[in-house]
Amino acid sequence: MEKVDRDQLIEFRLKNVLKLTALLREEIDEIKKRLSLVEIHNEELQVLFDKLSIDQEALQKAEEEALKAIDTEIDEFSFNATENAEVESAEEFSNGFSDDEDDFDFDDEE
Repeated sequence: MEKVDRDQLIEFRLKNVLKLTALLREEIDEIKKRLSLVEIHNEELQVLFDKLSIDQEALQKAEEEALKAIDTEIDEFSFNATENAEVESAEEFSNGFSDDEDDFDFDDEE
């Protein structure tokens, strides 16, 4: 009797081991599938990151070139005292006239 109980216990344990092994294999397969998806997603993210890095480098280069162009334009546009005085004089002259005044009086010639 004891041998039958022992054999049944071993059989029960073996069945449980087989069930757990099958369950673990299913879980491993599921984990492998998820890992594969994660790896694919990581590759996609790496491609996007590389594209963004290229775009960022292009933007930085364009920004640097624009700043150089602005610096060049500023350097070419001179601000010397004589020109400033002439500009101020012209502004004072034009501000001396009101909108109602005519620069020339053509009515007297008729």
